[in-house]
Amino acid sequence: MLPFKPGGRVQYLNSHWRGEHPWGQIVLINLLVFRWGVELFASLGFWVFLTLSISVLVWQVTGSLRAAPRALNDSSGLYSALAIYSGVLFVVAWSAFQIFDVAARQFTRPELTDVSEPRLLEISEDGRTVDLSGNIDFSLNAALKATLRAHPSIRAIDLNSEGGNVFAGRAIALTIASSKLATQVTDRCYSACTLAFMAGEQRSVDGIGELGFHGYAFDNSQRVQTFDVNEQESLDGGYFLSRGVTETFVNRVFKTDASGLWKPNRRDLEDGGVITTND
Repeated sequence: MLPFKPGGRVQYLNSHWRGEHPWGQIVLINLLVFRWGVELFASLGFWVFLTLSISVLVWQVTGSLRAAPRALNDSSGLYSALAIYSGVLFVVAWSAFQIFDVAARQFTRPELTDVSEPRLLEISEDGRTVDLSGNIDFSLNAALKATLRAHPSIRAIDLNSEGGNVFAGRAIALTIASSKLATQVTDRCYSACTLAFMAGEQRSVDGIGELGFHGYAFDNSQRVQTFDVNEQESLDGGYFLSRGVTETFVNRVFKTDASGLWKPNRRDLEDGGVITTND
């Protein structure tokens, strides 16, 4: 008599409780299937699940232990009884795991994501210039935004970086352009840093400052190529042109091998429209 037979569910539960089922049915259905079915009620809440789980476990264990001595009289004898006892041990362990798992999911607090404010960049004594130094990445852009919010008097950015991520360089450029800031270089500004430099309302390089340009390439030959290098060069070349840079200068930039670095002199920067003020 199976539990899904109309009108036989209660009788089925009672007959197992009395230990009247054959050992194969006990192991496969009464122990394994019923224990699996208990997991379907985990969403009802821990205390409901705990009550149901323990109730089913008591029913499973009691009926199985009553059936085990009778199984010794079957043709399989000892093996049938061992199968029942093994099944009982298994579902006891399984039920304990279920209970602890549901408890952990309900009562353990999830780890909170760090939502602390980005670091603030150094600013000049007069509060009008911010020092943007380090690797060009998105965390640097977040730091720049936080610094601009904290110091609305900032009017210029002093860039000092050997480069980094092109896409982060574009993000920093947008931040600079939206705030209508001037850009200046008193040390060095290479590679992706030049994208940020070109966003300045006024752009200057002091006597010892250097700008360094080169074409693009994947930095790892094993990396999945998710964008076209020539297309990205064309995109940033168009950006340089929109900022007043000459076509001759732009062509020289992207003809420079990605492993190299072109450091144009002041005359090149002036003639190429890269700097807009003379220091």
